[in-house]
Amino acid sequence: MDAFDAKVGVKDSESRNEVCASTFQTYDTAVTTMKKDVSSKKRSRSEDGLSSLVEEIGKFGAAYRETTHEIKSIAAFFKKEAEGNDRRMSILTEIMEIEGFSKDKMLAAGEYICKDAHKLDFFSSLPKEFKKDYVRKQLQM
Repeated sequence: MDAFDAKVGVKDSESRNEVCASTFQTYDTAVTTMKKDVSSKKRSRSEDGLSSLVEEIGKFGAAYRETTHEIKSIAAFFKKEAEGNDRRMSILTEIMEIEGFSKDKMLAAGEYICKDAHKLDFFSSLPKEFKKDYVRKQLQM
C-alpha cells in the first residue's frame, strides 16, 4: 500500500478507481440535493395581490367607459343647444324675408316663436310659402 491507500483506508480488495468513482457519485448526489434545495426556496407569488390588482384595474376601466359615455352625452346636449341657438337667431332673418309686416310685428312674431321650442321647430320645418300664414296666425294669438 502506498500513502494514498493508507489515508483513504483502501482495503486490498478495493481498487483506487472504485474509491474515486464512489467519491464522485457522492459529490454528484450532494450537488443535486443542493440544487433542489435552492430551487425549492423560490419566492411564491401572492395570488391575492395579483387578483386584487387586476380587479382594481377593471374598476378603472369601467369608470373610464362610464365617464366617456357621460362626456358624449354632455357634448351631444351642447351641440343640440348650439343648433337651437343658431335656429333662434335665424328666425328673425326668415321673418324679415316675409313681406307685409311692420318691424314691430316682425319683432313680436320672432319673440313669440322663439319662446316655445315646439313653435320654433315647427316654423323651421315649414316650407317658405306657409311661413307667412304661420306668422300671421301667431300674431293673432
